[in-house]
Amino acid sequence: MVGPGRDGHTHPPLRRRQESLRHVRKPRRQRRQGGAERVTLRGYLKVRHPKVPRRWSLGRRYDCGGAAAITPDERTRKLESYRDAYGRLVDGLKQFPRDIWQFRDAHGCWSIHELVVHITDSEANSYVRCRRLIAESGETLMAYDENAWATSLDYHDQNPDEALELFRLLRHRTYTIIESLPEETWSHTAHHPENGNMTLDDWLETYESHVPEHLQHMRENYDAWMAQDNSG
Repeated sequence: MVGPGRDGHTHPPLRRRQESLRHVRKPRRQRRQGGAERVTLRGYLKVRHPKVPRRWSLGRRYDCGGAAAITPDERTRKLESYRDAYGRLVDGLKQFPRDIWQFRDAHGCWSIHELVVHITDSEANSYVRCRRLIAESGETLMAYDENAWATSLDYHDQNPDEALELFRLLRHRTYTIIESLPEETWSHTAHHPENGNMTLDDWLETYESHVPEHLQHMRENYDAWMAQDNSG
């Protein structure tokens, strides 16, 4: 039966699917010479070797020595975008009826629900990383396995509204600290075990774009659900 969703609009019925939480994301792999694998995932390209755990990540490689310095105007724009991320996330989520938030596409990509919880867990790590870059320049940052967190912490069993509120608080508290930092603080560095050395400017670039990137993944997930329903 077709009926109104929680957003007040009428949507096609959701096809309930029995999918295991153990399979969060399945990138396509192609074997390369020498045992390495070329892993492609919705436009993101990485080369993984057999001894390196394969997991979904939008992480970047940093090279502080060769990175171009960001201008004050560019940083101001990024800071404003970083500040406004919660509003953009909430507005973006209004596009998707709650009934489909736990839907995964045929590739097992994270659901909208899982992405919401992931964004908050990532923000919690970002909260600590930012403060370490400011107060303990030169130290090492903690890495974490995003897929292991999603599975072991059972993201689908967590409350997404509570996750959104926690994200709002974490993002606001960090913004109040970084909005007026001295210029020299932005060149502070830390070592990320997987992505190399990064500056505070690198940190800002990563987390300023984090919510927009995942909103795009949510739209792709929604499109996959619509395509599946229309094909039936």
